[in-house]
Amino acid sequence: MVEALVKDDNHKKLYTRLRIWEFPDKYVIEPIDGTSESYLAINRGDGSISSINELPSDPSPKCRTVYGVAGMLKFIAGPNSIQTP
Repeated sequence: MVEALVKDDNHKKLYTRLRIWEFPDKYVIEPIDGTSESYLAINRGDGSISSINELPSDPSPKCRTVYGVAGMLKFIAGPNSIQTP
């Protein structure tokens, strides 16, 4: 599950269904159960995490439904995400 901080009332919101978008330079995680105004972006080069307001434009990103993100592993070939099926 991914936790997000709701800005107006400081309550945490748990998301149980997510889409993970794979772009050449980043992974983007989109909550699909409920409404969210932002996405979580994970840089594939350095593993930094940021919030973005829209999906990057790319002609053919890979997209999968996942039910949680357990963490990130950094391999010699580059970082990879660990998702729960």
